[in-house]
Amino acid sequence: MEEYLWNFDDPMGEPFCLKFFFRMDNWDYQEALWLLLGIVPESAYGIDVSPNCPSKLSTLDGKQRTRKADLGGMMFAQLLQSELLRIWESGNHPSHNPPKYYVDWVQSKGYVVPWLDWAEENGLIPSTETPRGDSTGKPINPRTRNNYLRLIMLLAMHGIPGFDPRKPYEAAKAMKEITEINLDEKTLAGYIREAYELQSKERIE
Repeated sequence: MEEYLWNFDDPMGEPFCLKFFFRMDNWDYQEALWLLLGIVPESAYGIDVSPNCPSKLSTLDGKQRTRKADLGGMMFAQLLQSELLRIWESGNHPSHNPPKYYVDWVQSKGYVVPWLDWAEENGLIPSTETPRGDSTGKPINPRTRNNYLRLIMLLAMHGIPGFDPRKPYEAAKAMKEITEINLDEKTLAGYIREAYELQSKERIE
């Protein structure tokens, strides 16, 4: 059974604070565990939920959480962070890793990241969907896959009005409006993002 990494009374708002953290190439594991919980790491260090402590922390949607108003959520966050830390330390991991490393790891342990859909929709992280194979079920050769991505980009750029690969979800919507492609927008946006990243990389090289 999956466990949702958020237990404040109100749902998480737009986690716009994530944009700063996704500018980093790597996160250290201590800050990553707080980020997975939807909490700004700097606000969480030294957190104390004892009755006489006026502790507060910030969540990624920019809200200030106080002991008086959000004690239950703060206690849950502290307990879950300790739980995640214990699971993390049971393995053999590098201390600094790309953001997606932590997302994949925590999902493999049965947890749901509260901001993942938003991060994917805003192009901060590639879709976690397992890559498809070809019609025979076999994995697609990386070279062949890259050729498919180049073809998607070429056809879309020249044949779809309003197609902007820098905005993958909007681009996916534009593509579905004039084609009969049998893919949902989230999956299609993942391919568009991947194609754009490949194009950008090849331009630099």
